[in-house]
Amino acid sequence: MKTIRLVLAGLTVVGLSLHGEEIPSETIVVTDAATPYYSNGFPENTLKGLESGTIREEQFCANIKTGWVAYCFNEAVTLTNLNIWNYNAAGYLGYGMSNIQIEVSSDWGQTYSLVTNLQTMTTVFPLPKGTGATNNPFSSIPLQHLATHLRIRALTTHSTANYSGLSTVRFYGVKPNAIARVTNITVSAYSSFTSGRPPSNTVDGTPYIGDYNYAWLSMSGDTNAWIVFNLGGAKTLSHLVIWNYAQSTTLNNRGMKDIQISGSSNGVAFAPLTIPTHGETTIKIAPGYAAGNPGEVVRLEGQAAYLKIYCVSNYGGTHSGLSEVYVFAHAPSSAQARGTLILVR
Repeated sequence: MKTIRLVLAGLTVVGLSLHGEEIPSETIVVTDAATPYYSNGFPENTLKGLESGTIREEQFCANIKTGWVAYCFNEAVTLTNLNIWNYNAAGYLGYGMSNIQIEVSSDWGQTYSLVTNLQTMTTVFPLPKGTGATNNPFSSIPLQHLATHLRIRALTTHSTANYSGLSTVRFYGVKPNAIARVTNITVSAYSSFTSGRPPSNTVDGTPYIGDYNYAWLSMSGDTNAWIVFNLGGAKTLSHLVIWNYAQSTTLNNRGMKDIQISGSSNGVAFAPLTIPTHGETTIKIAPGYAAGNPGEVVRLEGQAAYLKIYCVSNYGGTHSGLSEVYVFAHAPSSAQARGTLILVR
C-alpha cells in the first residue's frame, strides 16, 4: 500500500481526501438569494458563524421552498469542502433544507456547473434536520473545485411549508490572496446629494443594510449623479461589488440602472475602463428590504488611483444613488507563491 501526499500552496492531499483552511467570512459576499420570508431572515446571516443559534433573526429563511443563496469569494479559490448547518430556529425546524444542490462557477458567476455527490454519484446532497438547540448538526461536503462563486439551492425541505432556510455555511480551501479589498477609500468628489444620505455612506462598511440612512442619494432632479473614490494610490483593478440603493417604498425611483465606470491617475482626467465595454454596464435593481441587499460583481481592468461611477440612467423617478461600493485590486506582486510539491511513497 502506497500513500501519496501532496503539499501545494497550503493544500494537503492524502489519497482522495483534501483539507484546506477556513476561508474568512469577511472575504466572502452574498451576491444573490431568494427573497427572505420575514424581517431579518437574510442570506448574509449564513456568514455570521451562528450555527448554534436558535433565533429566527440569526438564520436565513427564503419565501419559497426552493430557496437559494449565492456567494462570491472575490478571487478564484481552491475549495476542498464546506460545512453546512441547517435551519435551526426553534419551532420552525421544518423550514430546513432536506436535499440541496451545489453549483460552482469559475468565471465570476457567468456560468455554473453542478457538483457531484461522490458517495451517491448524483447531484443531490442530503442535510440533517436542525435540533432547535445548541447541538445543531452539520454536514461536511467534500469539494475539489476552483471557484469564484458557489450557489446552494434547496430541492426539498423537512416540511410541507413553502419556506426554506439555512443557519451557517463555512468554506474551506486555499485562498491565494492575489486579490484583496482596497481599504481606507475616501469619497473625493460627487454631485449633489440629499442631506442625511451623504456619499460617504457608500464606504461606511454597511453593505447589506438597505435602510436609506446607510445609503447615498442625489438631490431631486439629479438623475445623472456621479461619485469619485480616492483609492489611496494606483491600484491594478480586479472588480467592484456594488450594492444598489435600496428603499422599499421608493425602490424604482432611486436605484442606478446603467452606469459608466472610469479611472484616473490624478482625480481630474478620467477615461472609461475597458471592462466592462467602454466602462458601461447595467446593475440590477435592489430587492428593497431594510437589510438583505445582495451585492453585484462588476469586473474591471486597468490601473487607477481614482474611480468614478456615473449614472447614465436610473430605474425611474428624479433621484439616483447607491448603498455601498467595495473595490478589489490585485496584490502588488503578481508573482504568487506556488508552494512546494512533496511526494511521499
